[in-house]
Amino acid sequence: MLFRSAAEMPGGFESGGVKHRYQPVYELGRGWLVALQASLCWERADGTVVDHPECVALSELTGLVIDLGRWMVQQACVVQHEVSRCPTSGAPLMRVDLTARLSQDPDLVAVVQDALSVAALAAGELRIGVPMATLARGHGDVVDNVGVLAELGAEMVLVGAGAGLGHMAFLEDLPVSAVEITPEIV
Repeated sequence: MLFRSAAEMPGGFESGGVKHRYQPVYELGRGWLVALQASLCWERADGTVVDHPECVALSELTGLVIDLGRWMVQQACVVQHEVSRCPTSGAPLMRVDLTARLSQDPDLVAVVQDALSVAALAAGELRIGVPMATLARGHGDVVDNVGVLAELGAEMVLVGAGAGLGHMAFLEDLPVSAVEITPEIV
């Protein structure tokens, strides 16, 4: 079933079955809406819905992960533009979590800059999540991408921080605004 779904996913993406959704993120202390977190879902022709983690896993199997990730960044910027212009929204930031492969993409900075430009957004209106595991493996492109995107003004979030002290070293060396701790620790 897994490989069958993976084989069907590119067609689902091309036909518009893959959609983006946004989950509100609230500040615990005051309950204020502070961000929207972009995610994917695939509404299949048979009526079933594939959620974000499985969409990402299937796109990894098919090689669609880079194109799908780029599309998600573009769509998130368009929605952020609309939300930030709404007088009642409080202008929450848009958060897009990158996959391991997209965070290492040598073209990532250009993809983000293009998406921001098309949506008429400043980089500071975007929060980008980068997998801690990818950073921990020491991939040079992801470290460079994080640095350049932060210099542009995007808020960088380390996603999936574990209990290891090695993970905390990244907080000193990288320009990050937030850390998302793994659910197991919380």
